[in-house]
Amino acid sequence: ANTQVKTIEVDNYKRGTAFPANPVHLQSFEMLANGAAAAGIYTYDQTKTKWQLANAATFPYDIALAIMGKPEVNKVVAKVVMVRPVIVPAAFAGSLAKADIQATAAFTFTVKVNGNPIGTVVFAAGSANGVFTPDAAFTRDLFIETGDTLTVTTQAAADATLAFPAITIMGRQVHV
Repeated sequence: ANTQVKTIEVDNYKRGTAFPANPVHLQSFEMLANGAAAAGIYTYDQTKTKWQLANAATFPYDIALAIMGKPEVNKVVAKVVMVRPVIVPAAFAGSLAKADIQATAAFTFTVKVNGNPIGTVVFAAGSANGVFTPDAAFTRDLFIETGDTLTVTTQAAADATLAFPAITIMGRQVHV
């Protein structure tokens, strides 16, 4: 009763009904229901020599990005290398984008992980608030691993006024 099940994209070699035999520190693994361990995303903690279940309620991890001034066109304007595994809710749920100076015409930022688009943030004409639109493949929670690179790129045409946009992507840390 009142149980929620969330689906998280994880490569097939990183999931199963038994933990890998020789894990390395901060390795992530999706445990499928098997009776011995609760289903969910786990991360291996080598110092404790055990797998830890990610707890969505207690480990928020927001990815905050800011662009100073007017964004250059057709460029990577923000980049972050992830230092810990993070889960971003499907369709960017809970994420926000705002600019100090609103756009004159619609302006689009593309969000990518390791060069693969996961969605866009669009500032409509006359708006200082950005709207997130997920890529068609980003319909479930997205797992971003330690070492993955998240970038934000701009469109090819400049906007006359849009300035100082900030994009914050809500996530939760896969805790160890």
